[in-house]
Amino acid sequence: MAARCYPGFRDLCLDASRCVLAHRMPGEPTEDQVGEAVRYFLADIPLLVDTPQITGAETSVYVYHRTTPFVEALFEHRLPWSPSPHQGYVVLRPAAGGEGRPG
Repeated sequence: MAARCYPGFRDLCLDASRCVLAHRMPGEPTEDQVGEAVRYFLADIPLLVDTPQITGAETSVYVYHRTTPFVEALFEHRLPWSPSPHQGYVVLRPAAGGEGRPG
């Protein structure tokens, strides 16, 4: 339904899935692989939008190690819907010059 309401939705979801696969496998993912992976991305969207409503928590922060154009569009309010005001998003990266592991 979202794809019919917002034409760019499908492409953003496929691009996010392609990006994840590209970082996890050698070579470029095939369209069939992207088509399978997008199902997992679509299943995560409710957690990106409103985890507090799902879990009953007051607030939530979705933490991931990279961002995607979809997540950027969502949290920059460039999509027809926005995350709950109680939902946050953080990109967690290692400290500059560090391995990101406790010493």
